[in-house]
Amino acid sequence: MSTPPDTAPEKAARPAKKDAYHHGDLRAALLRAAAAQLAEAGASGFSLRAVARRVGVSHSAPAHHFGDAAGLLDALATQGFRDLLAEMQAGADGPGADPSDRLIAAGTGYVRFAERSPEVFRLMFGPDRIRSQSEDLAAAAAAAYRHLVATQTAVSGDADPQDLNRRVAASWSLVHGLATLLSSGHMLAMQSLTGPARDAMIRDVVARIARP
Repeated sequence: MSTPPDTAPEKAARPAKKDAYHHGDLRAALLRAAAAQLAEAGASGFSLRAVARRVGVSHSAPAHHFGDAAGLLDALATQGFRDLLAEMQAGADGPGADPSDRLIAAGTGYVRFAERSPEVFRLMFGPDRIRSQSEDLAAAAAAAYRHLVATQTAVSGDADPQDLNRRVAASWSLVHGLATLLSSGHMLAMQSLTGPARDAMIRDVVARIARP
C-alpha cells in the first residue's frame, strides 16, 4: 500500500524551529545573553530587546521571565553571587585542607570569579550595583558572605566577636581589593605574569588573610 503524501511520519521529520527552547533552557540562555550584553554595552546601554535579539526570541520573552531590564540585571547579579560562592567553595571544601588552606582557597576563588566575570562583578559590587535588591539577590549575597565568615571563624577559633568582625573585614577588604584591581586592569605588575607564576603570586597575596 502506498503512503499518502502528507502523513504524520513525514511531518515529524521536519526540523524543529531554531528558536525553540525548553522553559529552563530559555531562562539560562537569557542570563548568558544578558552577561554578554552587559559586557558590551554596560548597564547604561542594557536593554531587554538587545538581550532578546542575542538569543533570537521576541522581546516579550525576557519580560515574561524577568519583568523588565532591572529585573533581568537583578537575576544576573543573583546568579553572580551563586557563582561566586561556588568558586569560593571549589577549593575550600576539599578533603584534608586545614582551616587556613580553606580560607586561602576561598579568597583565591573570589579573585578568580572577578577576573572571569568582571562586568558581573561590577554589577554586584561596583557603581552599577543593584540598589533595590530582590529577596533572591539578598539571599545569594548573604550566603556568599556567610561562607567567608565561616572560613574565617575556623581559622580564628574562639576569638571574641569584635575581633572576629575585624578579621572578617580585613580578609574581605584584602581579597576584594585585589579582585577589583585585577579585574579592572590596574594591577600591572601582577598582570604581566602568566600561568603558574601568576597563580602563585595571587595565592601569596591572598595567603596574608590567614595570618594571625
